[in-house]
Amino acid sequence: MEIISFKGGHDRNISYIIHNNKQALIIDPFKNTDIYLKKAKDLNLNLIGVINTHKHIDHIEGNKALKKSGIKIFNLENKSKIKLGKETIQIITTPGHSPDCKCFLIDNNLFTGDVLLAKRVGMAFTKKDTPILYKSLQKLKALPKKTLIWPGHFYNSPFPFTLEEELKRNKYLQARNLKEFTKLIDYWREYMKKRHEK
Repeated sequence: MEIISFKGGHDRNISYIIHNNKQALIIDPFKNTDIYLKKAKDLNLNLIGVINTHKHIDHIEGNKALKKSGIKIFNLENKSKIKLGKETIQIITTPGHSPDCKCFLIDNNLFTGDVLLAKRVGMAFTKKDTPILYKSLQKLKALPKKTLIWPGHFYNSPFPFTLEEELKRNKYLQARNLKEFTKLIDYWREYMKKRHEK
């Protein structure tokens, strides 16, 4: 399997084309969908569909245009895996940032959307979301340490990076229990609230 990354979107987003045996999927497309169509044409790829890590607008804004181009938008609810060529994509449900968040695992490549980023995690927007996000992150922490993380945003850190690297530098993953994690998230949530009020 090969991975092509694209930078853009509203908030330093990253989207991807992943392909195997000339069959390709787009992950979290930007509004400018020409970049995917051109790349697929250049590489003679068959774009079989779009998969989304979650439904926040910056991760689905290209869906409508791609659907008009005849490309399928996969509904991944209640699915644990899908096929891409000879590869199987495992779908890991990871709610907390958003109720519908999912990560995609292919071999040792994990596409995390907004759930896990370099040195941070996705925001749990309400207090009731915090334990849900914590539980989701425990799933990811249990994966092999050599797993490559392909995040949904780039914030001044190279990607991909390994889970092992992230476990050493990400304070949210280093929280020893839910209480410690909640304290970190509450502080961040309050900081962001004050920042937006200015």
